[in-house]
Amino acid sequence: MSTPSSSGSSSKATPDSTPASQPAASAAEVAEVLAEFAQYRQRIVDETVEIAKKLKLSKKDTMARLEQHPELARIDGIVSDLQQRVSAANDSD
Repeated sequence: MSTPSSSGSSSKATPDSTPASQPAASAAEVAEVLAEFAQYRQRIVDETVEIAKKLKLSKKDTMARLEQHPELARIDGIVSDLQQRVSAANDSD
């Protein structure tokens, strides 16, 4: 399973645009991407909690670190954006 990450492709898209040569994603494709992000996010949380247990960090400290985790914030932002786009597309149908 590949992890969602930025690639070194020459065609760059901003969050608000899609390259002209790339068709709009189907609802099934968006759902698949959302599921992959959810799995990736959960893996980060699980690994962080496991490491925190080994280091005997308190649950409070661990949760605080997770709230500040930059990759989790990035994932949450992308997921939120995708969900808004799906909602907007459904509203326009």
